[in-house]
Amino acid sequence: TAKFRSSYFLYFLALQCAKFLTLFDRYPLAIDAALAHARKTGLLRVLDVGAGPGTTSVAFFFHVFERLATEMNEKGRIPFKIELHWIDHNKAILDDGKIFFERLLGELGELYPDLEADVNLTTDTRAWWQHPRDFNYEASIVLFGNVLNESSRDPRAFQQGLAPFFRKPQGAGILMIEPAFKSASQRLSKIRNEWLSAREFQPSP
Repeated sequence: TAKFRSSYFLYFLALQCAKFLTLFDRYPLAIDAALAHARKTGLLRVLDVGAGPGTTSVAFFFHVFERLATEMNEKGRIPFKIELHWIDHNKAILDDGKIFFERLLGELGELYPDLEADVNLTTDTRAWWQHPRDFNYEASIVLFGNVLNESSRDPRAFQQGLAPFFRKPQGAGILMIEPAFKSASQRLSKIRNEWLSAREFQPSP
């Protein structure tokens, strides 16, 4: 409802963004890989899966913005285009997040006039694991922020939803940020074991 969505923006959005920013600082190699992919292709494409109001990718945007600040101040604009693609089943929360993000861009646009033209946000209203056949999996980074813990417990949903991202890695690949709950950890371990048993993927050394 609108009441709960407004409460999230007022009280929880900043807190969740701060958590994600801390994690991005802890995994700089993932960010480096995403930025390297963006420089190579000319586009930083971020897939935010189970986006809600875009909390994870908004935090990622500000993290990247901070890292590129010196370069942006010298050139007057970001060195590549940015595309954020949000997937969530709740259209209302996606729309709220889009309004919020566009207002942020407007504020930043006073410092960087080309920013709004260089950043594009698209939304996709559906269950995160139900990918259309023509879905574009290519991305500089795929973000899962507090998604799996709140998703369907049907293992087929996880296999159907996660496997395509692993089979078509781009840039930094996938960064999953989940609460350290026993149930979420057990489900992820079960999926990993099933995939390895089916020889879908090879474990890293």
